[in-house]
Amino acid sequence: MRVIIKPISIAIISLLVGSFASATPTNELITLDDVNYSVLPGDRVRVELKLSSPVGEPQSFAIHRPARIVVDLPDVSVNLARKSRLIYIGVARNITAVEAGGRTRVVLNLVRMVPYSMRVVESSIFITLGSLHTFFGTGFPDREYTITRPQAVNKIESIEFRRARQGEGRITVTLANSAIVANTRQEGDQLIVDFPGADLRECLEQHLDVVDFATPILSVDTFVFGDNVRMVVETIGTTEQLVYQSNNRLTIDIKSSTQ
Repeated sequence: MRVIIKPISIAIISLLVGSFASATPTNELITLDDVNYSVLPGDRVRVELKLSSPVGEPQSFAIHRPARIVVDLPDVSVNLARKSRLIYIGVARNITAVEAGGRTRVVLNLVRMVPYSMRVVESSIFITLGSLHTFFGTGFPDREYTITRPQAVNKIESIEFRRARQGEGRITVTLANSAIVANTRQEGDQLIVDFPGADLRECLEQHLDVVDFATPILSVDTFVFGDNVRMVVETIGTTEQLVYQSNNRLTIDIKSSTQ
């Protein structure tokens, strides 16, 4: 018995190779390439997560204490120059992206939980945050906005900023009573001031941009932080701080060390 083997044409081989290649799945690596934010009317903030390719609906959940929004992106890696970024606009404080277990988790830390919406447009995910004064959309049930605060006796009454005579920035905090204490610490270019157990008038929960005063202070952020009140003073250059309290008035002087 003779076995006759006929040569296979080049066209048939190409067809077989092409069919095999098309059947082989291509695992395209999706990366988180950029994080942008912008201010919207009504003191709202929009955060954009820009990806290398379109993705499906992300998984997200919110935590009230501390206030934060968490977005999980399966099969996405981080391609950011900085994985943590300060925002300090509206209710948004900072945003951090961490890659682990084949997914990327984005954590958006807030001053206080507000309603938010999320939508996907091509390769971008937009998170829109409401303001402390304007509620919109369908975020959370009304009961979620009930926050138990300390008694009014521990309130911070007023916060003032001005440029002092020698060019230093001066922050004066008027307290409801002299029993309120302030704990301060330096973290890089920020002076962190915590008022344990204190409360804050809603109108004082704000971001003050004081660059135009030409002092070493760039901005002053005051917000409710858990059961306390926190003030974050952003500075520039090498500075010296003098913090002192007289009765119910706390004074923070920050000057350049070259002065």
